[in-house]
Amino acid sequence: MRLHMSSLLSETATPVRLTLAGTADSDTAAQWRRELQQWLRYEVRTSAETREDVVLGVNEALANCVEHAYRAHREAGGMKLQASYDPDGESIRVCVSDRGSWQRPSSRKPSDPHASRGILLMHSLADHCTIHARPNGTSVYLDYAADADSADNSQL
Repeated sequence: MRLHMSSLLSETATPVRLTLAGTADSDTAAQWRRELQQWLRYEVRTSAETREDVVLGVNEALANCVEHAYRAHREAGGMKLQASYDPDGESIRVCVSDRGSWQRPSSRKPSDPHASRGILLMHSLADHCTIHARPNGTSVYLDYAADADSADNSQL
């Protein structure tokens, strides 16, 4: 049996990526949310519900970066968003990272009206949420299943 490499390559989809870097401020976060929505709509085969979950989860990670990462600094530092979609694995991974200081989550109970719910929301929206807090910055990884069979036609 003879295999042709070109036919194997054409059957394997290449992951699609989005990378954004800028200042950790609310204007940047809002612009990135719009760019992420467009990227998901036109580059990722998945349902509208999954796209909405990704945008909301990433928005929470961006908001945490804007609000908390550089609290101890005189001015806002940088943040980065890296998203990838693997069509073969039907998966979406988004990483939001900064070089700021980790702020330990409040010990308040979720039922407390003053408790922050961003981290809880990220965990409930993503199939898997991992937060790596280090002295030189924080990275939030959000993983989602992208069921191409449930993709709506509006993105085609």
